[in-house]
Amino acid sequence: MRAVLADPRQEPQNIEPKFCDGWGWYEWDNLPKPLFWPLENVVQDGFNPFPT
Repeated sequence: MRAVLADPRQEPQNIEPKFCDGWGWYEWDNLPKPLFWPLENVVQDGFNPFPT
């Protein structure tokens, strides 16, 4: 998932802790393992959501 904050001074909140373990911010080239299977596929295919 990719998101843009309307107010960069605010932090996202986990309002459903029973369903979501939390948030993490990672560089595209340094994602944690294991990845969600569909995301692993797009990464292996060379997709980059942040082209230069």
